[in-house]
Amino acid sequence: MNLIKLDHILIAVTDFDKSVSFYRDVLGLKQTWSSDEEQWVHLSLGNSYISIIQSNASPRDVTKSSFKHVCWQVESAENVRIELRAKGISFFPFETPVSHATYINDPEGNEIELTQYKHKDHS
Repeated sequence: MNLIKLDHILIAVTDFDKSVSFYRDVLGLKQTWSSDEEQWVHLSLGNSYISIIQSNASPRDVTKSSFKHVCWQVESAENVRIELRAKGISFFPFETPVSHATYINDPEGNEIELTQYKHKDHS
């Protein structure tokens, strides 16, 4: 498996607008993508970014842990899936508008995304 870089961290929040404002306006991250269908935004800093999504959980549940997953960019989602199958690792393939994603869990149950972007300009 050829991991390229740490790609993004996904954070679920209960107050989407306040959180986006904090990361964008207070910390100075640049908004690079947003969904028209969902409250979901990517904010970048250099070659990495934070994805923020609106959570339907209560504020108390989100503050317990807003961490959702860590993502590494890969060269080929197909090759990653072949390698995971060969190693007996179960995974969940998922297509997004911008990537071919593959989700796995670490031994503690933390979610990991391995993603290949569909367009070179998104990486």
